Amino acid sequence: MDDITLDTICNSVEQLNYRIDDINSRIGETNSTIRIFIAENNKAHRDGGRQMEQVCRLISKCEKNASVTKQRFEDHLRVHKKEDSKANINGVKVTTILSSFGSALIGAFAALYAAGMT
Repeated sequence: MDDITLDTICNSVEQLNYRIDDINSRIGETNSTIRIFIAENNKAHRDGGRQMEQVCRLISKCEKNASVTKQRFEDHLRVHKKEDSKANINGVKVTTILSSFGSALIGAFAALYAAGMT
């Protein structure tokens, strides 16, 4: 009976050792998988960080260009406003006055010519 008990105990210990080795192998595989996952995650995080920096630079550049464009547009409007204020006499444009005067002069000559005065 003692031999059977010792054989059973030895067999049980061998099975336990086999299972412990199997668990150690699985833990090793899991650790390897976790290391790979961490490396890929770190790479993705760095790539995401680079993309964010690139987007921020692009937004900054767009804001700068928009600011320059806005300033140029406002300067352009100021120049036209000055030109318009110079060309107006009491709210009437000088070109309108000249064209009306020219039309009146042509009309007067046409009337005089038709009347035979010239």
